[in-house]
Amino acid sequence: MGDATKEPEEFQTTAAHFEAFQSEAKKWIGIFGLVGWMVEFDHMDLPGSHAECSTNYKARIARLRLAETWGEPPTEDRVRRSAFHEACELLFAPLYSNATDYELGTAQREVELEASQHSIIRTLENVVWEKEYNKITQIMEMFYAN
Repeated sequence: MGDATKEPEEFQTTAAHFEAFQSEAKKWIGIFGLVGWMVEFDHMDLPGSHAECSTNYKARIARLRLAETWGEPPTEDRVRRSAFHEACELLFAPLYSNATDYELGTAQREVELEASQHSIIRTLENVVWEKEYNKITQIMEMFYAN
């Protein structure tokens, strides 16, 4: 009889994965214009997670971490996607922080939430919408020029 309590297989992330994680996260942090944060990176044990982002909103300190072990093979694409995910978490950090800051009164929390929401929307307008709109406009101009 075999062992019914077989341990799940673990796959190690490498120094090259960590470099790719940092590079991709820094790219998106720059694209999103998140220059008001001190961002630190760690490569460490994160049971049950590929990566994580933790923040101290008031001090504007963020730690983006890549797990040393994954439950699946860590390809460069998966590592880079994890970095993008964590950069998005940093983008949303003010919204989350304001939503959970119970030291703020209800009226002040609503003001802060709306400001955080619109900051994220403006970032996405400038990063995503403008780029896609310009691509579509160029395609339409080429189409109608013929």
